[in-house]
Amino acid sequence: MGETQPEKTTQMAKASGEKTAGGLTLALSTEPASPRIGENLIRVTVKGEGGNLVVNAKVQLTYTMPMPGMMPATVPMKPGKDGVYETKVNLGMGGRWDLTVTVQRAGEADVKETFPVTAGSGGGMSGMQGMGEGDDHGKHLANETDQHVRIAGGDGIVSLLIPRHSSC
Repeated sequence: MGETQPEKTTQMAKASGEKTAGGLTLALSTEPASPRIGENLIRVTVKGEGGNLVVNAKVQLTYTMPMPGMMPATVPMKPGKDGVYETKVNLGMGGRWDLTVTVQRAGEADVKETFPVTAGSGGGMSGMQGMGEGDDHGKHLANETDQHVRIAGGDGIVSLLIPRHSSC
């Protein structure tokens, strides 16, 4: 039983990334392994010098999309067993997200590291019909009464198809 946990920690580190700063090693992983649009479980394993697990830290996760106008959200990470801290986050849109882990320990300088991840593969937005990844409702075909609007800015282009009703 004790041999299984270190193997699991190693697999998590390989899944999304491992960084060393301030005498700590932070290994981040997501569940699912490829983050999806919507709810994801984020896990961070914190190890100190000599590979010792850090179990008495305050760990926070700040997540945001790296583009103008996007507001970051910060949530506490709950300590689990064996130096693993976790939280659930809603990555509401497809694309790149920066996950910044902050570790606070008594009498030590805060350690902060950022891990970039990509949610979904085809863009879209969580919770909006026709906008989510794999959502067949988004296959509306344009016709002569529809208005197609493209908005360029930041790191990309948003394309909207606005259906018009015959009474418009």
